[in-house]
Amino acid sequence: MRNLVLPMLAALCVVLALNPTGPVNAPAERAAREAATASLGVYVALRSINAALSFAQEIEVGGSVGLSANAQPLKFLEPIDDTVERVAALVFGVSLVSATMSIGIGPVASIGFLVLAAGLGVQWLRGPLERHAGRAAGPVCRAGSACTFTGTMLALALPLSLALGNLLGEVVTDAKWQEANAKLQEVASYAQSLVGAEEAAALPETEEVDDPAGGWIGWLQESLSAAGEGLSGAVAQTDGYLEAAGYFMSNADDLLGASLTLVSIFLLRTLVLPLAFLAVGVALLRQSWRA
Repeated sequence: MRNLVLPMLAALCVVLALNPTGPVNAPAERAAREAATASLGVYVALRSINAALSFAQEIEVGGSVGLSANAQPLKFLEPIDDTVERVAALVFGVSLVSATMSIGIGPVASIGFLVLAAGLGVQWLRGPLERHAGRAAGPVCRAGSACTFTGTMLALALPLSLALGNLLGEVVTDAKWQEANAKLQEVASYAQSLVGAEEAAALPETEEVDDPAGGWIGWLQESLSAAGEGLSGAVAQTDGYLEAAGYFMSNADDLLGASLTLVSIFLLRTLVLPLAFLAVGVALLRQSWRA
């Protein structure tokens, strides 16, 4: 019976190796692709917040009474902006790793099936090799056992670990994911409203009017009137932007906490839990090999 099972398993491994999108690694590819899509959405939200904060820092409010002066009242948002930018870069790295895994798990599994097929072939020929080659067959048989173990890890244990880790991660972190993502989207929506305030940043323009009085008295009246309008507009703009900045400052902890929570969830789903399942699989395989 063994003479039939081993070559059949080897042939099945070859067939699976020729099908990178087979049923064994399809769940792992889907899990990695979903993680990449979700992390990319978080990255876009963080970058929109980053863009809004960067834009807010460049807003200049000024006025003039003979002399002009400009100020950037929201420059104190720079630490939050820098932190959000660094977290966004980290999320992009997670998205890149997940996308690479979704593409690479198929070829890796194919290589694993080919190595497993070679190991099974050596195991099938072990009896004839030992009878004809004697002691010289020892290294070949050990190489066959190593191929069987390595192929099993690459073709079966690795994809299953990734799929199971992502599935378990979704179950245990779904509530925290929903809460953190909702907070991030809320801040991102408000950030877009701040970017939309670009037109309000411009000081109101005053139309030129004819000077009925003429001379330097009319010029002085016109200058004082324009200065008063400019200063009142600057105060109104500053109040609006400071109110927006106050929102970011009061929600900075929640924003950064939600961002780090999402990054931790991504790492847990795509790295920590799959590695834990893989370690368990390695231990079980080694124990079965020894037995």
